Amino acid sequence: MLRNVSWIVVLAWILAAANTPASAAGGSAATAPAAKTTTYTFPDGTGSIEIPDGWQTTNQSCMGGITINGPEGQTVLVGIGCEVLTPDSQLVQMHNQLVAQARAMRLPPPPPIAMLVAPFSAPADAVKNLFPQFSAFSQAKGLPALRLDKIIQTTDAPAAFPNGKAALIDLAFTKTQAGRAAAFRASAQVETYPIGPGTWGMFVTELAAPDAIFARDLPLMQQTAQSLQCNGEVIQQITNQIIWQNNQRFCAFEESMRQRNCAFDRQMESWRHQQRVQSRSNDEFDEYIRGH
Repeated sequence: MLRNVSWIVVLAWILAAANTPASAAGGSAATAPAAKTTTYTFPDGTGSIEIPDGWQTTNQSCMGGITINGPEGQTVLVGIGCEVLTPDSQLVQMHNQLVAQARAMRLPPPPPIAMLVAPFSAPADAVKNLFPQFSAFSQAKGLPALRLDKIIQTTDAPAAFPNGKAALIDLAFTKTQAGRAAAFRASAQVETYPIGPGTWGMFVTELAAPDAIFARDLPLMQQTAQSLQCNGEVIQQITNQIIWQNNQRFCAFEESMRQRNCAFDRQMESWRHQQRVQSRSNDEFDEYIRGH
């Protein structure tokens, strides 16, 4: 969610992240080879980006992040954002309470929270903490399982968000699908920043490819990310609308959690009432047998 985030900050971050330097990959990248590209204009008018021939995207906007897929498993992600709940947030505590109550009553547990949960931390630690959840979400969509193998190098970078922490991270990970594992490398710019009590955000731009071709294709992926052109006026209008919509959805989510908690409390009280009735019935039967 983009709650309380200025569109100017979002735009600045996207443009800065698109220019991920070669140092994030653990060294100087070779000069990008000449590649034929096609200008892709986002249908909502938020901007455009140059896409190499044979690569593709289905993004309708540069807002909310851009995903470009290459023909050999390469991926260029630009400005992908997410909101993360802290373990001590109100929503997580409410959910944990429901789980504990269900376990005590031997009832089915409530469905898991469909959001990321991790303590607020610097970018490298955030990546480590969230990678298993990224994998779970990926598999839930029928995509490969993900395993972080190693963070090779981390370099601090300027932050764009208030009180944010940014870093350039070079990492190795494994994708597994249908029993087949493949080694990947990635160069990423990651920023973490506080949003409010119990929540924080993370923005990521990542250039990834199979390990065998990563060094070869890194310059082309950088060239692609750096070609992003944004229309600030349109982004401002859309961001304001998104912030309002996300605030409404978040309030609705909090209300649904409150109602779920109340419903569970009512269910428990009904169960206690039944236990009291049953206990009293047993006592009365015992009194009847004894002639009282």
